[in-house]
Amino acid sequence: VTASAVGMDKHFMKVAFQAAGLAVGPYTTVTARDWAHGREAAVARIQELGLPVFVKPANLGSSVGITKAHDEAELDTAINVALRYDNVVILEEAVTGREVEVAVLGDTAPETSVPGEIEPGSEFYDYEDKYVTGAAKLVIPAPLSDEATAQVRELAAKTFTAMRCTGMARVDFFYEESGRGWLLNEVNTI
Repeated sequence: VTASAVGMDKHFMKVAFQAAGLAVGPYTTVTARDWAHGREAAVARIQELGLPVFVKPANLGSSVGITKAHDEAELDTAINVALRYDNVVILEEAVTGREVEVAVLGDTAPETSVPGEIEPGSEFYDYEDKYVTGAAKLVIPAPLSDEATAQVRELAAKTFTAMRCTGMARVDFFYEESGRGWLLNEVNTI
């Protein structure tokens, strides 16, 4: 129950990741109240991330309500779209990196799959790309070095354990090969 509850809330998921010492990309949250009554302060926090940013409802999945905002006009629209689905919005730095996912099975001694890499068919892996156009590709195994493969599998198992997952989950990462390395994006519990 804990893993699924935390896994459904993108803000608290990132808080849990950070508490476990797992690297995540920069982010901030904005509530409907913040946006209605403290827009300037919210925009100032968002500007610290830089643009573009991904704007997401905090409690939703399948990329529903997610927008990539490239400028302030798009940012305003994106936040309003996300607020249609939830009263908390998470804004994340648009990480320039590869999207890699690892399945994890088990309980106290989790086992990890080989990593897979998502190659989006559009600017990012959005709802249309996932369910409508089918343009995205999943490459399994991901073309990674042996060292990078071992690192991401270890991080996936550590994430699974830190979130108190059991049974099965998919752990999603961004990989900045010449930057920050592995950044944890989210866990999809089952």
